Amino acid sequence: MSESDENNLPYGDSLWLEVWRLSAARSFKKHLIVFHKLSWLILLLILVSACSQGRRLADFSSDGCSLFPDRNLITKADWCECCFEHDTSYWKGGSKQEREEADRKLQSCILEKTGDPILADTVYNGVRFGGSPYFYNWYRWGYGWDYGRGYKPLSPEEQEEAQIKLETYFKTNKDDTCR
Repeated sequence: MSESDENNLPYGDSLWLEVWRLSAARSFKKHLIVFHKLSWLILLLILVSACSQGRRLADFSSDGCSLFPDRNLITKADWCECCFEHDTSYWKGGSKQEREEADRKLQSCILEKTGDPILADTVYNGVRFGGSPYFYNWYRWGYGWDYGRGYKPLSPEEQEEAQIKLETYFKTNKDDTCR
């Protein structure tokens, strides 16, 4: 309220000004309390939502060697099967050690299939760098689960669920991803 408005108030300037100030202060305090309560409610909903994520394993899928060729068109060397096997591990996820083992197995498989240590090391370094479970991408460690699972060993029930889903995939997908 401007100073000129204060001078034009009827029945005593200071009385109306004081009533207006008290009214504004009460209104602000009420809004602040409502905002505070809503903030806690939103936080609670986010936490409950986060706790429920990651409990369902999606059906298995593979794209071969994500963001990398599956084979060499010149030499005809083919390492797609290595990537497919690697995808089964990345899909179900697990511990940090299990990821390291899966990545080393991929590196060994590519070296065995191609005899090319530079290629094997390149792929290994690529999956070590880009496959973190904390990246929001479709080829991360544990991509069968919702985002946010991280490095978490599978429970016996989750291992059984993963095995059933893999068996279902192989029964229903006769066409090989690597062909």
